[in-house]
Amino acid sequence: MSVTDAQGNPVLGLKQTDFRIEEDGRPQEIAQVGDPEHVPLDIALLIDVSASVVARFDFEQQAAAEFLKQVLKPEDRATVFAIDQSPRMIQPLTTATAAAQSVMTVKAQRGYTAFFDSVLAAAKYLDQSSPTGRRRIVVVISDGDDTARIRATLQSARYSRSGNDLRLVGVDAQNQLNQKGVQETQQ
Repeated sequence: MSVTDAQGNPVLGLKQTDFRIEEDGRPQEIAQVGDPEHVPLDIALLIDVSASVVARFDFEQQAAAEFLKQVLKPEDRATVFAIDQSPRMIQPLTTATAAAQSVMTVKAQRGYTAFFDSVLAAAKYLDQSSPTGRRRIVVVISDGDDTARIRATLQSARYSRSGNDLRLVGVDAQNQLNQKGVQETQQ
């Protein structure tokens, strides 16, 4: 729980004596009022290794490793996932130093990007692996294109296409599908 003022700004410096909690009309003891800055953090760092980021992969890899080393505190933990053709865990929850070292072992690939599947896999892993009382955050380093879904849709379109009625959501995906249709028609 957090306390904000009328403008939505956090109210800082509150103590246990500033609160009164009742359950079924009976006062309850407040064991602790915590500062979110002191709540341990479990972070999932996702780094895109697909073909679309190869040109800037070394920079992103260095930035990710430095981020983990500089931002995380000793009680915080990190896990590392590669956003590849399918989600790939590189490192389970560990210290910032170990996670940063794991980031530096990741190699750029030349495949597709399973962006959404990777974010979901990392969030699920944090939900299952982080005990209550820890903050959970997913940090993504990617260009954000989910090309694995476009590729899968294009492949299925080749086999299930009837007429020109197949459409994808998203301008880039639609353009790719239309371009593929023109090429197939010309053959």
